[in-house]
Amino acid sequence: MPKVSVIIPLYNAVPYLPDLKQLWEQTLQDFELILVDDCSTDDTWAKLTEFKAQNPERTIILARNEHNLGPGGTRNHGLTKSSGEYVIFLDGDDRYDPTLLEKMSKRLDDTHADLVCFGIRLHEGEQTKDLLYEDRLIKEIARYNAAQGDPSKLDVCTLEAVLLTPSLHPAPWNKMVRRDLLIQHNISFPDLTFGEDRCWVIHTALNAHRIEIVNEPLYHYISRSNSLTHTFNEKYTLSSIELLKFTFNILLSQTP
Repeated sequence: MPKVSVIIPLYNAVPYLPDLKQLWEQTLQDFELILVDDCSTDDTWAKLTEFKAQNPERTIILARNEHNLGPGGTRNHGLTKSSGEYVIFLDGDDRYDPTLLEKMSKRLDDTHADLVCFGIRLHEGEQTKDLLYEDRLIKEIARYNAAQGDPSKLDVCTLEAVLLTPSLHPAPWNKMVRRDLLIQHNISFPDLTFGEDRCWVIHTALNAHRIEIVNEPLYHYISRSNSLTHTFNEKYTLSSIELLKFTFNILLSQTP
């Protein structure tokens, strides 16, 4: 069993596929790389097949959706192919610190936590900004951990701080999680155009008995004007409503 399953959803990703080689620079090499093509209309699948053939010494698992599922459903597909002790969902068009997998898996090993979160370095053109966790949130996470996964022991302020605003950042790619936690609690990304990330974070955090923070910018997020987070349309609005419904229902079902 590999230490970590690295799952990357891809769609029309030919320009970014050469950057996948950055993973070979990771100081932790005990990982499987799961690449899932979400019905790309360019040469992504052919290039992925070529990439795997060029790296026979690496554990590379390729998968292809039967129909377009979006990033959430594509990550769910990748999880079904995984076998690692820990799981991390990365985006193929970003950059990762070489120590990312080692530091995150070691923190999970040392603390027996279910979920570890880490900081982000945001790149917008020539500008960079580090997004780290504030002291208040770190203190609330300590209170959250003291409840040992029992929401009935938590007050509203702690739940709000950890799950909502400022929250743990509504993205899966700055988190590593025990695979058994996702399987045991049937945690997956819902079928939403927008907000599936936050749903996954809330569901995962609510079931985690311990959450750890590594307050370093280990993930380099490249802001792009054509990304889904910059697209606003009717589907975006409807998904925002579904996100609110999900948040309400999951909190109602798992808290007093």
